[in-house]
Amino acid sequence: MNRRLLTFLVVTSLLTGFGAAGTLWAHEARTSASALDLTHVDVDATLEVRSAVTRSVNKVLTYRFDDVEATVRSAEDLLRRNAREEYRRLFTQVSANAPEQRLTVTTRVVDTAVLSLTEEHARVLVFADQTATRSGGEPTHAAAQLLVTVERHDGRWLVTDLAQT
Repeated sequence: MNRRLLTFLVVTSLLTGFGAAGTLWAHEARTSASALDLTHVDVDATLEVRSAVTRSVNKVLTYRFDDVEATVRSAEDLLRRNAREEYRRLFTQVSANAPEQRLTVTTRVVDTAVLSLTEEHARVLVFADQTATRSGGEPTHAAAQLLVTVERHDGRWLVTDLAQT
């Protein structure tokens, strides 16, 4: 075998190896979790999920003693899976006591941070202020920090998990 043919075979083998390695690396880069995360690359999607989470948290964590049913309806509409089950469990106690205590709680989301976002799933850190007022009493204020998980169902972002952090 002459030297030229041997050199050609070695160079061809090396280029083929580098090409295969590059293809595998590019595939890995396109399919990794960070490559699929839209948080920093899709501003509109990030704003959409932040807005949906803000509306949902404000609605389901705000209630009036004389209309707890409105909050229950919002929760049934906006919550799914673990979030709905936990909410039902906790809100049963709240709704039973709210009329007697004449309790009104107002929740206002003050900021959100999208931790991860794909086309169908997001995790959002929520900072909220809550004000509770009982009949004849002074309002009390508290800050809340929540980790909210949402999933897209029929074009809407719905809360599937809601946890204090």
